[in-house]
Amino acid sequence: LGYKYVHDRSPFEPDAAVVQISEAFAEKQVDVAILCDSDTRHPSKRASCERRAKAEKIAIRLIFARSRLRALLSDQGDLQPTDKAKEIEDIQKKIRTFENALKRSLPSDFAKKLEAFVAGYKSDGKGQISFETAHTQADPCLAQLAIDGDIDAIISGDSDFAMYVI
Repeated sequence: LGYKYVHDRSPFEPDAAVVQISEAFAEKQVDVAILCDSDTRHPSKRASCERRAKAEKIAIRLIFARSRLRALLSDQGDLQPTDKAKEIEDIQKKIRTFENALKRSLPSDFAKKLEAFVAGYKSDGKGQISFETAHTQADPCLAQLAIDGDIDAIISGDSDFAMYVI
């Protein structure tokens, strides 16, 4: 199940959104399989390295922006009140942008929270919910499940799995 667009427009954390979607399907007698990428996914994958580097750069920029905001708020310096107010407003916008960019990545405990949810889930006559961790990436595993006829649909914020089916 994908989280990407649910998380961006929802007050829920990504795992809570996936739980809510899973429960809604199970309530309608649909079996749900949650498949997550492995924690041991090879870190040398170029896209993974680039994503981590980008997130780290944003985190550093956020620290600097917050530091500058603190300095402006505590400083009675030479800036005119209107100039200071404008700079504070600009920095606050940057901080919101940086914070929103960092929200787009999954928390490190995402898979563990989903696994815990599934372990405690009782179907009580509703659809089953299962959890599995892929050996590496979930995409080729999802594609193989579709090819084998073991699943009827895939809901994901990522469409990479489709290239493995074609």
